[in-house]
Amino acid sequence: MEPIFSFLLTVGVVIGLIFVIVLLCSSGNASDKRKNLPSPFESPQKQAGRKGERDAAALISRICGRGDRVFRNVNVCFDEKPTELDMVIVNQFGVFVLEVKNWVGNLEGDVDDYTWRKNKMDAYGNIFDKEEKNPIRQVNREVYLFSKCLKSHGIPAWVEGYVFLINQNPHTAQSDKLLADEWEVNRVIHAPTKRPPTPADQEKICSLISAALNTGRALTPAEAPKSA
Repeated sequence: MEPIFSFLLTVGVVIGLIFVIVLLCSSGNASDKRKNLPSPFESPQKQAGRKGERDAAALISRICGRGDRVFRNVNVCFDEKPTELDMVIVNQFGVFVLEVKNWVGNLEGDVDDYTWRKNKMDAYGNIFDKEEKNPIRQVNREVYLFSKCLKSHGIPAWVEGYVFLINQNPHTAQSDKLLADEWEVNRVIHAPTKRPPTPADQEKICSLISAALNTGRALTPAEAPKSA
């Protein structure tokens, strides 16, 4: 009986070890999965904004040619004032900043107002009203900070800014800064600006933006030369 008992005991120990190993591996995999879970969810407004930027990029890809360089989510900081440029397009005609809005509803406001009213009606006839920053003033600020950064790097490029309303929202503002579809974007980015960048300046601008995106840092002014 003793050999049989020893055999059964050995088998039991082996099975127990296998069970423990499987349990530990499962625990480790679960831990790895938890590590790979996404970070806390963005707000619905932020999610809508990111989706709008992706949709806008898909639309604009239809109209851009070989000479158009397109960049997304470019962070800029000038004079300790940060901003994010949803899209930047660089080509022989100029440098363009697009502020993308994935808004739903009608927009009420004038060009110089600080805020606009956004209202929409649901399927039951309920009207929802919300105050939003004036996107024209917003893109004008982005253009100012971006231009200042470029000039500090010795690039006197003329930067144009536009608001791309990808849902073609009805609006009361009268401005050529508001674009409703990719064909309007095509019209403005392929028309010469007041001071088109030289090929050399185009390369400098693209290099600066690419360096900022690759390092995950904001595009900042050039450092002042140190005195001897």
